[in-house]
Amino acid sequence: MRRGAGRGGALRAEVGRDAQGQLLCPPAGPATDPAFDNKLLAPAIERYDKARQALGAAEDGEAADAGLGALHAAERELRRSSCRS
Repeated sequence: MRRGAGRGGALRAEVGRDAQGQLLCPPAGPATDPAFDNKLLAPAIERYDKARQALGAAEDGEAADAGLGALHAAERELRRSSCRS
């Protein structure tokens, strides 16, 4: 049986927490986890927004490359935040 499958996987997805006490798979929608939203998601969204603004304000190719790298890193962080294992 593959890891995360079945009843054990469902239970882990529902109540599993990391070393900092954050849910591994926080709920989406109207019933979200405030600790996740405030400690992890909001800062990740802020970094993403700043990276997008910096990329848009780039005045040369070098700045645009740096901005694109920062934007990709912020995007990866947001994706990882949605469900950590």
